[in-house]
Amino acid sequence: MEKYSNLITAEQLQAGREKVRKRVKYEHLDEQLQQLASTFHLITRDLYFKRARALFNF
Repeated sequence: MEKYSNLITAEQLQAGREKVRKRVKYEHLDEQLQQLASTFHLITRDLYFKRARALFNF
């Protein structure tokens, strides 16, 4: 029983760590999007969409 509870605890800790990693990733993505949006009127349309595609990897 103890071994089973240790497995559950380990999985829960790993899941929590994954949430934190994703949160950091999305916060970084949000910062980049805000910066891109704030320079919208300063850069050319082609450059804007090039940066947007690079940001979303497509």
